[in-house]
Amino acid sequence: ASLPDNTKVRILRKQGDWIEIESDDVRGWTNRTNLMSSHIDALDADGLHILARAAFLGYNETVKFLLSRGAKAELVDALGRNALHWAIRGGFAGLRVNELSIVQKLAAVPDVTVNLVDIEGMTPLLTAITLGRSDMLNVLLGMKNVDVNVPGKNGETPLMRAIAYHGQPEIVADLLKVS
Repeated sequence: ASLPDNTKVRILRKQGDWIEIESDDVRGWTNRTNLMSSHIDALDADGLHILARAAFLGYNETVKFLLSRGAKAELVDALGRNALHWAIRGGFAGLRVNELSIVQKLAAVPDVTVNLVDIEGMTPLLTAITLGRSDMLNVLLGMKNVDVNVPGKNGETPLMRAIAYHGQPEIVADLLKVS
């Protein structure tokens, strides 16, 4: 069956170069090339890039697959967020258990921006701090282009947020080591 370009599909399993997919009304096998073609960085109906959606929902294997096919982790949506923002936010929504692995994959992409401020005034770093996720924070702090002094909403720095939201000594200490 042929699907319209904006059809949301779920990847069920892979076998060699073939992928079993499912949409609301179609289920079947397709070749990886057919599935991804030129639409790998397209926006879905909600305005999210496919990679960002997979990262948010915790689809670890899908994120790995999309990155291997050239999906651009640095693309920014209408909310000013990239896939790294969405991977961290998915953990906030309690959607999955793979978020750290996904954050690690996205942090390894050379062009992904860790200092990007979204329309709510949040960077990936500020979001990880807000959630008290020292594991994610340490991954982000290991990125070569991280700037721990990029302010978010109302000029609040990551250090200010760490003290205000959690007062967790290990997060504060990690930020002080890098600043």
